[in-house]
Amino acid sequence: MSVFGKTRLAVLSVANSLLDRVIDLNSVEAVKQNIRDIEVSRDSLSDSVATARGYVTGVKREVSQLATERDKLNRQIDTLLTDDDSGNDHLANTLEAKLVGVESLLAMKQEEMTSGQETAHALEQTYSTLQTRLTTMVSQLSRLEAMDRSAKAKEGAATAMRQAAKASTTGAEVSVDSVAARIQRRSDVADEKLRSASGDFATVTDKDETLANVAARLAVRKKRLAGKAS
Repeated sequence: MSVFGKTRLAVLSVANSLLDRVIDLNSVEAVKQNIRDIEVSRDSLSDSVATARGYVTGVKREVSQLATERDKLNRQIDTLLTDDDSGNDHLANTLEAKLVGVESLLAMKQEEMTSGQETAHALEQTYSTLQTRLTTMVSQLSRLEAMDRSAKAKEGAATAMRQAAKASTTGAEVSVDSVAARIQRRSDVADEKLRSASGDFATVTDKDETLANVAARLAVRKKRLAGKAS
């Protein structure tokens, strides 16, 4: 087997193993790894396809050249055998022997060309299949990543809602059990302070009235005493 044939088999073997591989399509990491593997194999296969096409082109050229040489030898031999000059018929022997070699080589090259074309076709088909698989895997990855983002968003929303519900419950308990009680206590204290202040004010006011009354009485008394002295 030629180096080209061995290389073809190796490349096709790797590519086909990737195509036959069973992966977990619901695993983001598994899909990512499969995409990386396919990209590497596809790039290698792309080089092999180009090599195969070039190889076939070269063999086709050789086949064409050999066919041209075969036809030329046939014409020369026919000419020698039909020119009514038997003296040069011996020259046909050499040409016929050469023709045998050319025909043998041409047949071999034609088989080689057919094999090369089959190889190139197989490589091209595998490349196309890999490219299709790659497109599918990229699409699957996008879908999984979108699902993952959606799931994370929902999980975040659920967490936020649970925290809000917890805060709401705690707030309700505080409002009923604690806040109302604290407000009531403040109200009671304020009532006591108001009563105390009112008492102080009444005491001060009463004291001022008493002093005024005392002063008035003393003034009347002084006037009366002055009258008696005169």
